[in-house]
Amino acid sequence: MATAQTGDVLISFSVNGEGHRFTPTWGLDMAWEDANNVKRGVNHMGKENVGIGRSCFRSTKPLQNDSVLDTDQTSHLRKRATAFDQISPTLPIVLTADQEAGTDEYFVKNKVANIPHWAAMINSHVHWMQVNSKHPVIGVSPFNEGDYWTVEEGATAATQVNVAKLLKNETKFPHMVGVAIVGGNTLNDDKALNWYTTGKDYYDWGNTHQLAGSFDNFAKFYQRMQQDGKIGYADEMHNVGEAMIGLEYGMTVGIWWGFESRARGEFCDISRNGVRLAYGEHRNNWTAASVYRHDDGRVKAFIGSSERQAATTTYRFKSLDMPVYFDGYGPTYEFSMEIPGGTGYQNGQTNAERVIDITWGEDVQPYVIDGTYKVMNKATKSVMAAYGSADGHTNISQVKYSGGKAQQWNIHPVSDRIGGDYSFYDFTVVNNGNHIDVLNYSLDAGGNCISYPNKTPSSNQQWYLEYVGDGFFHIRNRNSALYLTLSSASANNGVNINQMTLLSGDAHDRQLWRIIPLDAECELEAPATPVGLKATSQSNSVLLEWEANSETDLAGYTVVRAERGTEQWNTIARQLTTTTFVDNDCQPDHEYLYRVKAVDKSANQSELSAPVAINPTAIRTAAVNGEQPAASVYTLDGKPMKQVGKGVGIVRYNDGRTEKIIKQ
Repeated sequence: MATAQTGDVLISFSVNGEGHRFTPTWGLDMAWEDANNVKRGVNHMGKENVGIGRSCFRSTKPLQNDSVLDTDQTSHLRKRATAFDQISPTLPIVLTADQEAGTDEYFVKNKVANIPHWAAMINSHVHWMQVNSKHPVIGVSPFNEGDYWTVEEGATAATQVNVAKLLKNETKFPHMVGVAIVGGNTLNDDKALNWYTTGKDYYDWGNTHQLAGSFDNFAKFYQRMQQDGKIGYADEMHNVGEAMIGLEYGMTVGIWWGFESRARGEFCDISRNGVRLAYGEHRNNWTAASVYRHDDGRVKAFIGSSERQAATTTYRFKSLDMPVYFDGYGPTYEFSMEIPGGTGYQNGQTNAERVIDITWGEDVQPYVIDGTYKVMNKATKSVMAAYGSADGHTNISQVKYSGGKAQQWNIHPVSDRIGGDYSFYDFTVVNNGNHIDVLNYSLDAGGNCISYPNKTPSSNQQWYLEYVGDGFFHIRNRNSALYLTLSSASANNGVNINQMTLLSGDAHDRQLWRIIPLDAECELEAPATPVGLKATSQSNSVLLEWEANSETDLAGYTVVRAERGTEQWNTIARQLTTTTFVDNDCQPDHEYLYRVKAVDKSANQSELSAPVAINPTAIRTAAVNGEQPAASVYTLDGKPMKQVGKGVGIVRYNDGRTEKIIKQ
């Protein structure tokens, strides 16, 4: 684990490492009573990765006969349960207090909680769910952020303990049998241990939020849960940083407050279905980062922070295996990214978080996307366009490319201070600067895409790129996670573009897009396979040469390499405009295979050339009079050179052999 108190944090990882496997349960929230939060979470996380939901009991109306709920209370239970039905009608639920709804004096009078009434209210809500819903209630939090809402709820650490004691009384509250009692649950994690230890004998789960408090105490709280054999729970997570930090120190159940957006969804998927390869943190800055490998082989890096307390931090990711690509940048062993923070509590904070795709192999994205392009669909070879006035509301549609400004797009990464997740791109049409916009923030398949003005792109105007292969991308919306889709495979001008769920078969071609230069043709014809590849062994390097292709629209060449016997091809160079390449990143006494392919301006890729095999030579142990180290290079008269400049040098071996070196 990498840690730091000042400066950057280096996180080294091996993409083939064994890693550490966690078994978290992730959930979605309806305490904020907005079903769109659940729908958005499902779209980003996938139903299969949602294992729990949070609903609420309400203290708005007195109980009838000290046991029967009012219609206000039952209607909200039903509404929340219905929202979770879209995941599963049997999704487990934890109940907490709906403190913003108001509290009747039947429960709290003169700022003092009526403990029997409060316990009875919780029991009655659990009973109603048992009778009227298939969602099992598996836990209850007697108070929500009791350290903050003490006036509204009459909550204290001692009050919570007394409510828990009553709820454990199986004779008085039989509906609570088998339902976990959740303690802690403080807004400020500095107060969490005190609220927990006051009644730890009655609490099955420990819980805190991270809206204030130190990194140290957040970590210590979950370490204590592990030590005590309790469930480490966070029922109101606000940043992917909380999730990855919590996992490291003992949290096993986490629920997202609201949902925002790609980084959280992908972290939930990969942390449940993969292994953690590396983790690092900066406690003073309240930030953290990690690298995970999915069981399907994908590798991703994450950075996150405290919603309200983070300071700007730079994380450096270092691959130990081989050069890789970080969101298309590469090939490289190291990549740095800054996560922005503020200057104090809720002062300049952006709640920043980010996911970074780490890729390698024989087919990586052709280049880093950051400039002006046309966006071509695979099914029709037409391009995305936005005609109409600058005031917007113009449908996004396809046309045959003719060079118009309405058919050209400025595509740039969003600012890291966009607010929240900044793993996205802004698409603006060249003719008037409008953004691609999903109409009315739709989260549904079929939501229409229009062009719309905005100084800063809103969440429904931001998009992320998933490289699919062969130069094609999925383009997915930040708000909905749905796919930019041509509504039909017709090649006619004017076919509408909307958002859809992932399609299969031939229909999937309507969701595949190439982002290509303005001077590229809209065509799918691959260039010829390069021929004449030969390799020459050099000292600690390999010189590759091949014959030039004749295509007039050639963009360059890509070189891939594998070690003999592994068949694991990796792209070690791309966009080469010459027919030579020197591989300086190879090891002596390793046999390598090399292949080359041609790529044109339209991102069409040729087949790979026939492989050539070679073993680079090493500079053997060298010395003058048997005394100088092997790394030294000497002039022709045998005198050591402290630094090798241009000219001719010689390596003299102990056995008397010499080798001339030309340094250019």
